[in-house]
Amino acid sequence: MLAVGAGCTVSDTGPVNTGPPRPAAAQELPDSIVGKWDVYPAIGPTSRGCTADFKASYSNGGKGSVNFFACNLVEGLGGINGVSRINAWERKGRTIILSGIAQPNIGTIDLPVDSFTDRVSGVTRDDVRFMMIRK
Repeated sequence: MLAVGAGCTVSDTGPVNTGPPRPAAAQELPDSIVGKWDVYPAIGPTSRGCTADFKASYSNGGKGSVNFFACNLVEGLGGINGVSRINAWERKGRTIILSGIAQPNIGTIDLPVDSFTDRVSGVTRDDVRFMMIRK
């Protein structure tokens, strides 16, 4: 016999999930190249550098844009025909392919997708070698 007191209601909630809790939405880490970097020539006597800001594309996580600031003024970074002409990146395995406007594959950076190291080196097709340090 079941007795129900005044003001109490009974409802059927269906089966109860007793598994481990799951996050509402699993958030993916950004590509390891994304972020702000200080850029320096890998070869030469200068200690002057410039900055680069790598951003991921909203539609494709393996691609994005990059802005180099004042790199054309730094001796050893190729002037206006060096790293300053790079404005896009695309990941191919552990390699970042750097491109300019109507100039695909003008440079590369070796950086695994899940490696958040603070230093990486790169080279342009014109043999301009550079070092990037994460800010």
